[in-house]
Amino acid sequence: MRLKVFTLLAGSFLSSSAAFACGDDGRLNNCYMFSTYNRNEQTSYVKQNISYWKRYTGNHFTDEQILAQLNNTGNESATGNQLLNYLKSKGDKNAVEYLEKLKDVKKAAILNENRWNYPTKEELAQNRKDWAEIYNFAANKLKGKRTPLSNRYVLMAMRGAFYSGKDDALGQIWLSNAKQVHEKDIAAQCQGYLASNWIKTGWTEKARDFYIKTGSLNDLRASFPQVITTKTIKEIFDKYPDSKSFPYVVQDFLNASFATLSATEKNAKRDSLTKIELARFVKFSGSAAKAGTTQTALWLSARAYAMYLLGVDKKQVAKALQDAQKVKSTARVAYNTRCLRLICNAEVETIDAKFETLLTKELTWLRNTAAKEKPYYDYADYHFRNHYTDVMDHVVHDILVPRYLELQKPVTAAILANVANELNETQYIYNTRCRLIKRDSTKKGCNSDYRTDVFRMLDTMSTESVINYYKVLTALGGTPFEQSMVPFCYSNNSYLCDIIATKLMREFQFKPAMEYLKKVDSKYVTEMNNLPYMAYSFTPEFWVYRNRQKADPKLQKKPYTNKMNFCKQMLKLEEAVAKAQQKQKLDAKYAENAYALAKAYVQASPKGACWALTNYYWSQTQDSAEVASNAYIKRALTLLRSAYSADMSEDNMVRCLSGLFFLSYNYSTCGDQDKLAKLLWKLKDSESGEARRINKCDVLKHYIAGNGLLF
Repeated sequence: MRLKVFTLLAGSFLSSSAAFACGDDGRLNNCYMFSTYNRNEQTSYVKQNISYWKRYTGNHFTDEQILAQLNNTGNESATGNQLLNYLKSKGDKNAVEYLEKLKDVKKAAILNENRWNYPTKEELAQNRKDWAEIYNFAANKLKGKRTPLSNRYVLMAMRGAFYSGKDDALGQIWLSNAKQVHEKDIAAQCQGYLASNWIKTGWTEKARDFYIKTGSLNDLRASFPQVITTKTIKEIFDKYPDSKSFPYVVQDFLNASFATLSATEKNAKRDSLTKIELARFVKFSGSAAKAGTTQTALWLSARAYAMYLLGVDKKQVAKALQDAQKVKSTARVAYNTRCLRLICNAEVETIDAKFETLLTKELTWLRNTAAKEKPYYDYADYHFRNHYTDVMDHVVHDILVPRYLELQKPVTAAILANVANELNETQYIYNTRCRLIKRDSTKKGCNSDYRTDVFRMLDTMSTESVINYYKVLTALGGTPFEQSMVPFCYSNNSYLCDIIATKLMREFQFKPAMEYLKKVDSKYVTEMNNLPYMAYSFTPEFWVYRNRQKADPKLQKKPYTNKMNFCKQMLKLEEAVAKAQQKQKLDAKYAENAYALAKAYVQASPKGACWALTNYYWSQTQDSAEVASNAYIKRALTLLRSAYSADMSEDNMVRCLSGLFFLSYNYSTCGDQDKLAKLLWKLKDSESGEARRINKCDVLKHYIAGNGLLF
């Protein structure tokens, strides 16, 4: 890198000091919807450098080990010098000498590459001396016999000459060595320093063309003022009306404006200035579009998006984008215009059959375009993301899903969320997925099917809606629009049936839940994140074994059977309780069944040891009021009260009061803790009370003492 390097924004290659970077949220980054260049065009020479040293050592080191060495600024630790120490052991003096000097290079570069660093005059002077010494060292190495490292010394000498201000030496080094530098990445970096010198001598546009050609976008950014304004863009246009830099600089200007207007911390003055600047850009880009250059479509599209950011009527903006689509342009500009028009139409068009026909066409195009586009390099190791997946994410989650939910169409909303999620997760989830996508089954890890937007929708919407959603995905219904989106959805039968069964279990519909559980493949369940937590028995009293309950050894062998076991037992007990309630008087048998039900419901509640039976995740942040409103906790309280009244034996009273006090004290807001505490304390010396160690219960003792209930 040559000139002062500026940090890249996610989705934009330029950074304005007046803009606020829009950071990634849980659903990716939706900030930057204007894209007339692919950020993957930015060339990184790190991989080529790592590959060189891997070949040099016969693939003896991993990429991470080599990178640690190349980034070393003087660290003497073993992890930062594995490559160096290996070469020392091999007696490779040339490579050892180079890597030792490379530490000085990396150390000197820190001052040049850190945009937040404001060095003193003394620090700048010392830095120039350091670079001059690096130049002298590398230049002397080039005077001797050529070695496999000579090309790297050419690059080192040019860096030293550039940063120490030796402009004449910079050109001379390249003239003397250019013919022998056959490694393309080294040659491009060397020429980049020459291009930076062109800027010094007024050949700015020549340098920009070179940076665009080689993908040196950080250097391209450094050729512009730190804050990009309409005046900046107009000055370039007046000198070079067909400048190749316009797709880059305009993209940055508009995305930076969006980020500023969308900043969480609102600032009226800042927003007002941004809108004034956008209004100037609308006027300028309109005249630029009429100038008859080769980039008319870019100016029309940019003008329309600036109008969008200013809050101009969306239908007027959509019409301007439609006009821009009629003009010949590069594919990237044309795709950008089409995406922006989709965003506008999604916001303002009436949702009817005609619009959904258009939506089918546009979302299918967007999905296929996104699937063909390579993922961003900086996300490629763990997520499938590019500009078009970002557009899909924004159109679906921020616009269409809320609109369909408002229209009381949760099934359509969930299907759209499924499409967007499946696109983002295409390559990096190890589960078997939709029939159109070949999954990489070699990557194991966390099953993220239970932390997506579509899962959260299914987990919270009505069971009836989820069943209808399931029917649409299995071609048993749905509107033409919904069916048009099904091929892009995740439609695993086990996944959906398990979710439906779980929702039915929460609603005490155990018999229909069992029918759906029968459709769930046990192999699929073994890939669920909460599988280990299904190996807990729901029969122990949670108020006795809280924080001490361990997994059941028998269930650990087949934990996936526990949901079905739970449903069978609860159905049996609920039927017995219902039958007993038909009698005029409840008895001890009823109390036993009701108590067994209450124990199981608490265990399967969000706070129980068996929470995984009815939930997919557990959170410590759940407050007591939230748990108290849980249907299982409410049912348990009712059962414990009726069981207590049905059998006045000491053992039954102690166990029921223990459960009631525990639930009331920890989760319930019923306000009868005092009464329960007194009744329970009276029974502390009974045989059953002593067996349950009531007088040793610190919680009960502290509660009684703290509320003045001792008697």
